[in-house]
Amino acid sequence: MPHRPRDEVLRSVPSHRTEPEPSLPAEPPRRAEAAPGPAEASNGVSEASGRPSDSHGSFTHVLAFAFGYLACYVPYAALTKAMTGGDVALDPRPSSLGMLPITAVASMVSMFATLSFLRAFRVVPRRDVLGVPLPFPSRGPLISGVMTALIIPTTTLAYTFEGVSVPLAMVWMRASVLAVAPLVDVLTGHRIRPLSGVAVALSVLAAGTSIIGLPLGSGMPLGALLDLAIYVLAYVVRLTLMSRFAKRAGPAGARQFFYEEQMVATPILVVFVMLGTLLPGPTGEALRDGFRLALQPLALVLLVLTGVLSQGSGFFGGLVLVDARESSFTVPINRAASLIAGALSGTLLFSLGLEPAPRVGELVATLGLVGIVTMLGLGERKRKRS
Repeated sequence: MPHRPRDEVLRSVPSHRTEPEPSLPAEPPRRAEAAPGPAEASNGVSEASGRPSDSHGSFTHVLAFAFGYLACYVPYAALTKAMTGGDVALDPRPSSLGMLPITAVASMVSMFATLSFLRAFRVVPRRDVLGVPLPFPSRGPLISGVMTALIIPTTTLAYTFEGVSVPLAMVWMRASVLAVAPLVDVLTGHRIRPLSGVAVALSVLAAGTSIIGLPLGSGMPLGALLDLAIYVLAYVVRLTLMSRFAKRAGPAGARQFFYEEQMVATPILVVFVMLGTLLPGPTGEALRDGFRLALQPLALVLLVLTGVLSQGSGFFGGLVLVDARESSFTVPINRAASLIAGALSGTLLFSLGLEPAPRVGELVATLGLVGIVTMLGLGERKRKRS
């Protein structure tokens, strides 16, 4: 037998290892698809459990958004009070409704500028309109944006009814939203933690404390009741949509929902204002007069600034509400920031000699609300430690 080299012999021995299967041809790279909108993602329910997500963001972020709300709302409220109260030399003096036309347009422009700066339109779904792909919000954020657009004018209208003081109207609106927050949590399956329930109750009490010793008027006119009903219903729908979709979609999904809602709200508000100018009577006349204020340079500058600050307060306030925690947690913080900002704006005007000193009830309520926010913060800190 001829001699065979050792390496050749080894190569001829059958191996017990399984031969590798022939590799399949590589698939061509798939084109990345656009992320679904919050309204389509999981139908607002966690796929793993079918229940709302328990993942909460940092409480520091919520506080930062609340301070952003405060920083915008204090000068906004002060400017509004100064212009409508005659402390600024404007002729004619604008009414609350008369401020809406210019402030609404300024809010819309600042909204688009803010979303463009944040590159928010890159995550918004698009639809082809005459062959051009344009941002188009999902159904949930679209409806929520319309509700937000309803909240703004109904808030303004609440301050215009005879026999209803401005502080009383503010308390009714804020207390009503606080009262419906637990209902929204129950309807959407969010667990209400005991501390959140206590915060809701104490916030309603603080809101009531702010009007102690104030003459409140003889009663609630039918028009004011209708306005309040629309305001509360709009908040219920908005909070419900946030709870069903944004709060369960994770941080990225919540931001997308919020961006889409914001790009709807102020344009719809401008449409409402334009339609309102067609109304007969004092409402339509006040809105028509509001556009004429653009002819006064000082009024135009102040109203544009007021509109930008209004958009800023709505932007930061919405970021508080869209947090993953239950509405019984986020609404008290949002409403507390609003009441504290109102008291601070009054104090600012008093320091400038434009308004009387804040009442004791307002100061007591403000301190109480600071305590409520502190209580919620300590509760979050304890929860994270455990």
